[in-house]
Order: sequence, then C-alpha cells, then structure tokens
Amino acid sequence: MLVAVFVVALAASAAAAKIGFSLQLRGRGHIDTTTGAFSISARGPSQIDKVKITPRDGITYEVENKIGSFATLTAFGSNQVVQGNITFGTHQSQDHAIQFAGSSYGEDVGQSSYFSVLGLPTSGTGQFQGINGRFSAAGVFERFNTTGLDAIGTLHFTLYGETP
Repeated sequence: MLVAVFVVALAASAAAAKIGFSLQLRGRGHIDTTTGAFSISARGPSQIDKVKITPRDGITYEVENKIGSFATLTAFGSNQVVQGNITFGTHQSQDHAIQFAGSSYGEDVGQSSYFSVLGLPTSGTGQFQGINGRFSAAGVFERFNTTGLDAIGTLHFTLYGETP
C-alpha cells in the first residue's frame, strides 16, 4: 500500500510542468497622492528573456517567443498591497492569463518612482491553468506632468512556478 501511494505521488510530481520566464514591459502609471492608491498598465512583446549563468560557459542570453504577439499587465493597489493580471495573446484573443497578488515597495527620487513587488500567482487560465509559484517585478516610472501623478516607464516581471 505504501509503495502504491509513493508511485502515485511520484507520477503526480512528474506530471507538473515547470514554468520560468521574465518579461520586459513598458507602460503608464497613476497614483492618488491623497489615498496612496495606484494603477499600472503595461505592454510588451510576448517574448521570454532567458539568462543562464554556468561555471563552464559563463553567461548566455536567449530570447524566445511566447504565446501570441504581446503580453499585457494590469495592476492596482494601495498601502503596499498590489493585485492584477498578465495576459498573453494577440489583439483579438488573450486566452492565457495569470492573476497575481503581492506586496509592493516604492520610493520617489526626484521625478522618478522606483518600485518592487513580490508575490504569488493566485490563478491562471489557458496554459497557466492551476499555476502556483512566485513572482517578482521591479521598475522605474518617470513622472511627466506638473502634478506628479502620472508617469511612464518600464518594468521587469519574473515568474517561477509550475502547472499541474
């Protein structure tokens, strides 16, 4: 009986698909200075940047296309809590998505806002159905109006996880 349970557990773990990718996105952000609420909308090519570091080969860099032609990230939050989603596809169809939630930290220096986020995927659709893992994001946005509320910038989104 114990052997059967071990074999079933081993088969289940072998069936999990590992996922790991990074995306570079460009977008707009807005912050409400009275409440601290913020939102970000960013978009980039649906391509995955891979950097491998090995003792033998040193650093290698690869870019591979992912699902569809672009990735779109939408996030919002306040008081250091963020939630949102990232979708993959074309302008007509975005059937593959990851919903996420996490903790954020930001710092303003002059006209620049720097931020980082750590969190978990909460659900997924399409190729990301049943995803679990961890993600991080970091970026910088430059404010472009005199009120300092609107900004444009880039962010780097990285996810490591698995799907059943």
